[in-house]
Amino acid sequence: MKKHIISKTSGCEISPVPFSLIIIFLVFFSRNIMSQTIMPTKENTPLSDEHGVFMKEMTDSSLVFITTQGNEYLVHNPFKNISYIGGEKKLKEDMSSTVETYDSESNIFVLFYILFDNNLQIKDVRCIDVSPKVENWDSFINKYLLYLRSTQGKWIKNDNISCKYYLYGFAKVTH
Repeated sequence: MKKHIISKTSGCEISPVPFSLIIIFLVFFSRNIMSQTIMPTKENTPLSDEHGVFMKEMTDSSLVFITTQGNEYLVHNPFKNISYIGGEKKLKEDMSSTVETYDSESNIFVLFYILFDNNLQIKDVRCIDVSPKVENWDSFINKYLLYLRSTQGKWIKNDNISCKYYLYGFAKVTH
């Protein structure tokens, strides 16, 4: 049985929350966390990864997505109207069964974003990690990005609203 260290600070006892409970919380509320992450702030702060800014000028109804090649695409109604055949749970299961997982006790919370054109052809895949990087992080995450790029033809439109570009985003805890 694990013992939690209790430290005293200014006469108050503080017990650390087990990391597994934090991960469960993040997974359970990932949709809300993700949607809050991309919502505009007062400063309308753009989102970026190691390649630079990839989302900017975010409003409730649109955003500008920037590919790794630097091309900018105006996306209306982001995160709506498109889904993986079988649903998001199936997508995560397919990812986990296809991509060799990282053998570590560290869990990494990652937000993935996939840009599609009107014909659901994948234009780009980007991600943000919200956990500390681990050894061989780039190699590990590139396997997930390559897998997502290979899902061409496994996506459907959820309604008859036609958009020039679609953006799908989801959160995944990797380990």
